[in-house]
Amino acid sequence: MDYESKWYIEKELGSGGQGKVFLVVDREALQSNKNKLLKVIRDITPVNSYENNDNLIKHFRSEIKKLIEIEYEAPKGALKVLHKPEVARANKLAYIRIKDEMQAMKKLDHNNLLKLLDADISGKWFVSEYHSGGTLGDNISRFKGNIVQSIKYFKPLVEGVAMMHMNKLVHRDIKPQNIFISKSDELILGDMGLVYFSDADKTRISNEFENVGSRDWMPAWAMGVKIDEVNPSFDVFTLGKTLWSMISGLPVLRLWYIEEDQFNLEKIFQDKYQMKLVNKFFKKVIVEREKQCLPNALEMLYELEELVYKMENGSEILSMDITRRCKVCGIGHYNCISDNNSSSTSNFGLNNVGTRKFRIFSCSDCGHVQLFTHENDYEIKAWE
Repeated sequence: MDYESKWYIEKELGSGGQGKVFLVVDREALQSNKNKLLKVIRDITPVNSYENNDNLIKHFRSEIKKLIEIEYEAPKGALKVLHKPEVARANKLAYIRIKDEMQAMKKLDHNNLLKLLDADISGKWFVSEYHSGGTLGDNISRFKGNIVQSIKYFKPLVEGVAMMHMNKLVHRDIKPQNIFISKSDELILGDMGLVYFSDADKTRISNEFENVGSRDWMPAWAMGVKIDEVNPSFDVFTLGKTLWSMISGLPVLRLWYIEEDQFNLEKIFQDKYQMKLVNKFFKKVIVEREKQCLPNALEMLYELEELVYKMENGSEILSMDITRRCKVCGIGHYNCISDNNSSSTSNFGLNNVGTRKFRIFSCSDCGHVQLFTHENDYEIKAWE
């Protein structure tokens, strides 16, 4: 089937070694819209029927608004077409990739995963949804420093990737440039060209020793080595780096270096004490070794939900090494004035009887007191 019979090409969106991408419009819908446009134009009341210019201007503004709305009604898509064999780079590999990309989009139905609109594998082309809001990469600073808003905006995308993992698919190329922003302001994951099918056939489309993702985003354990099986943890790592970019407002994180000063969120946002909680989460996903990483997107989703709950309820990391701001005056900091010291705890009318222990803090500015207690020989569970 020839795509030109159904899709009208408006413009080229991009080109690579294996093919081109075009912005297209459904021809039938386009013709229908043209008829609507002509009707609106013909129905415009003659100018001499208006008594004053204000009413004339108001009327024409209304009609122009109708014309614009009709213009944008026609469904648009992104047409991906492979180059001809004599022009294409690695033509056989490109063909397998476009076929698997179609298969992945057909298999999945989720609001945050790019949908397939039309396809012809023999013709080596397909049309997917087109999202005019650009990519997350174009808008990476939008959520800078806003932890909860970033996570809530990002979570539905993680749900989509979790669906992929449950269907034994690994995306392998998650990064802000492959995530689109829809008209309804949702994140849509696209570019399934590197999808790995972890089924019984172990479908594989990369060369044996080829890097299986984008170098700036892929995990270190997958770089330059032969991988017999690509696990969902690969996507977890790249999802983590993408969320890190949203929160930091920075375009790239080098490797897994979240604790280096230039990439450490606690250093970048020194006035946001909750970045300690965020860093604690990232240490489970942006890691050097695969065994340190959460195994799949569903596990990541659980961790994100817990993190949001903690953030919205004012949770903070408890540690003798971490300075905590006062919950009452908001100016001073809590200093430990007793850590199971009998003489100092007795000043508060407390007696260390049996195995009961006390840890007491006082604000340096307003004197507000916090008391923690437990009754065994082990450290309090929440403390690090």
